[in-house]
Amino acid sequence: MFLRRFLFPLTLLLGFVVFDACYYDNEEDLYGGDNNTTCDTTSVTYSLKVLPLLQSNCLGCHGDLSANALGGGYDLQGYDDLLPIAQDNLYCSINHGSGCSPMPKGNAQMATCNIAIIKKWIDDGAPNN
Repeated sequence: MFLRRFLFPLTLLLGFVVFDACYYDNEEDLYGGDNNTTCDTTSVTYSLKVLPLLQSNCLGCHGDLSANALGGGYDLQGYDDLLPIAQDNLYCSINHGSGCSPMPKGNAQMATCNIAIIKKWIDDGAPNN
């Protein structure tokens, strides 16, 4: 009787400990997430990596429009127009930093890897390559 009386609570407690040890707090731990092991920032170039990201995320508002219709007055369509913005606040905006207008406006933040690619390009001096 004594063994049966304490065996069930002991088994229950052991079960909680085992299941709690296998619990993941977030998706990144569970699925590997969007980290540097899956994000290639080794050979970031403007033409092959940065420009396609701008085309898919930014040029809808900051591209081939008249000067009056450009989002915030920023034209990101050409390298020469992009360079001063890249050196000033592009990273802050796409990273939703404090004091910056979060971009893309009205949409979710770009993927962490895409932000890392643009940051790497900016950190490398934003070359036209």
